[in-house]
Amino acid sequence: MGGRVLVVGLIAAVAAALAPVASAETLAADGAVYRSGLTGRYFHPLASFGRLNGAVTAGERRRAARLADSLIARGQRSGRFGLVWRYDVPGGRTGWTSGLAQAVAAQALARAGRKGEARRAFLAIPSGLLAQTSHGPWVRLYSYSAELVLNAQLQAALSIGEYSRLTGDERARRLARELRRSARALLPRFDMGSWSRYSFGGRGSTLAYHTYVTQLLWKLSARQGGGVWRAYANRFSSYHRVPPALRAGRRPAEVLPVPDGFRDFTQVQFWLSKPATVTLRIAGTRTSRWYERGWRTFEWWPAESVRPGRYPVWATATDRAGNSTLLGLPWVTVDEDTEPPAVRVEHAGASLAWRASDPKSPWFEVSVERRVDGRLFRRQLGRFARRGEAELHDPPVLPGTTAVIVRDSSGNETRIPLCPAYQAY
Repeated sequence: MGGRVLVVGLIAAVAAALAPVASAETLAADGAVYRSGLTGRYFHPLASFGRLNGAVTAGERRRAARLADSLIARGQRSGRFGLVWRYDVPGGRTGWTSGLAQAVAAQALARAGRKGEARRAFLAIPSGLLAQTSHGPWVRLYSYSAELVLNAQLQAALSIGEYSRLTGDERARRLARELRRSARALLPRFDMGSWSRYSFGGRGSTLAYHTYVTQLLWKLSARQGGGVWRAYANRFSSYHRVPPALRAGRRPAEVLPVPDGFRDFTQVQFWLSKPATVTLRIAGTRTSRWYERGWRTFEWWPAESVRPGRYPVWATATDRAGNSTLLGLPWVTVDEDTEPPAVRVEHAGASLAWRASDPKSPWFEVSVERRVDGRLFRRQLGRFARRGEAELHDPPVLPGTTAVIVRDSSGNETRIPLCPAYQAY
């Protein structure tokens, strides 16, 4: 009985996998499960057959018989002998089936004593609900997708295996063995070293799916005498307890809190051992983001109010299971540009050329200032990267009456007086 209870609990845990949008679950009068999503209400086969499994396990024969009848009535013929239950989601993708739902249906119907319909549910699986890998078949979680989902494969192998034991279906027994073989061969590809992957080549599982897969591995270990199943069950179990590891990256570049498009932010780099939420605290700011395993980069933009200086960087990584790690990363330096730019100016008559240099400025604003009869006139020449040239409307006649002003992006100015004759400054 304990094994059956575990199977039912695991089925309930994965039922949400087939809901394309966040949804609420409701029951029909006959006990079938419906989901109410953003676009409407639809029948949910996997959750419904999970309830049938629950009724059988609880020994509620009348409820199980009534629910089995209603679910069989909702089935649709597929091919010559198959019986399928479709997901018709209002406003979304409709008419799709699930290899996982079919496997659970075959198991639940066989347990409810409906072996003929259970066989028809199983026959739909080899007829289009299997993907092929180099190591053997893989059950399709969605009929329209070849994505290899680990929990679907493991649960299908268990469900089809139980169906075959209850009915003596030799074809199902062989398929269950082949599903186990292909899953066993590809298990290392679902191991991230500190967490499990939801799908082949995909991201890390959620906590619910990681827990679910771990339970499935323990179930397979009990059924198959340990071996690889026990090893991975132990390994995945340990990932629930091991906190994420953080490793510091290179020292961040200095940052200038001036909104000029140059060194406005700095990059904090770190390595993360497993998917986790990383919270970084810098100069009074606190930012939390979700990161996958590997080398990651966080861009920190200081507020203009942050004073120049060196600031510690504290990173806290918290995984899905709640395990946390705190690590101090290399400090960030907030710099300040207080030096005027170095400027070289050349002019001959009305021709003017200049070159500015400042490692803390990406551009310079250049203007020409003239003093006439005690009054100042300024002509803006524009914004330039490093060098530029222009024609003077009124070349200098007397020393001290005309000057070139170069202002860097931080507001520091360099003033170069122009002389009447050709000269370089």
